[in-house]
Amino acid sequence: MKRRLAAILGFGVLGVSVGLLAGIASTQAPPSTDIYLADLDLSTSPPSLGNLRNLTQREGYDNQPFFEPEGIGLLYTSARENQTDIYRIDLTSLTATQLTETPDSEYSPTVMPAGLELSVIRVEDDGTQRLWAFRRDGSAPRVLLQDVAPVGYHAWGQGEQVLLYVLGEPATLQLADLGIGSAEIVATDIGRSLHRVPGRDGFSFIQQSDAGNRIRFLAGSGVISDLGPTLADSQDMTWTPDGRIVMASGTRIYIRHPEGNWQLIADLERPEIVAVTRLAVNAAGDKLALVALRPTSD
Repeated sequence: MKRRLAAILGFGVLGVSVGLLAGIASTQAPPSTDIYLADLDLSTSPPSLGNLRNLTQREGYDNQPFFEPEGIGLLYTSARENQTDIYRIDLTSLTATQLTETPDSEYSPTVMPAGLELSVIRVEDDGTQRLWAFRRDGSAPRVLLQDVAPVGYHAWGQGEQVLLYVLGEPATLQLADLGIGSAEIVATDIGRSLHRVPGRDGFSFIQQSDAGNRIRFLAGSGVISDLGPTLADSQDMTWTPDGRIVMASGTRIYIRHPEGNWQLIADLERPEIVAVTRLAVNAAGDKLALVALRPTSD
């Protein structure tokens, strides 16, 4: 039976806190979001976007895009019949295929470093959220970190190293190694956007405070340094292959070098797009996937 939409569905809504979502009933409808694809040109100053097209274009929740490293597919989370599963869009034909079809809900599809499996956040029968893996075709599920929960988001580093957003009051940033099977808290009061930084040994994360949110860098050595402020009221970011940060504010897309200033790339304001949330850039740096919140139906 299809069941259980997890609280983490709501993480795609602008400004909604993790703590408030923890008690949302599984029957509550998720926000309606679409995944768009645009051509990205990083050679211009500032970079430019073009050829925007809607990949999902339906009433419902389609979110959390992740480009496959080979450049031929885009993974995402889709909610249908009170259930979330992982889907894949072929970027040549733009056709979608369902990968996972389980009694539980899966979120945050990510290709693991070895390239043979997908890691996901899985909401189990009792509501526990843990890090799991599937083969790339959606088969052979297995739990990766038995004793670390509730996990909300994750990003892979080198080898078996994985960075985790673990729900709680406050939410904590935890660094785990699959070989050890445990995780160590490295920061608190953090946002949902976790990334491995291109060309560097380490991760980025967003640290939240009343004075304003900051983008931080966690080096492989464990040292944390500052990469500057986020855009106001933004909690989602991504990296380009050449080491620039992309964020959205409302319907506007911005970019900057960690040591530079924000530059406007595009304003996607139109009737069908209320605001832009999650973002992803492909390995070639010529495609941008973005999640757009649909207008509320009267």
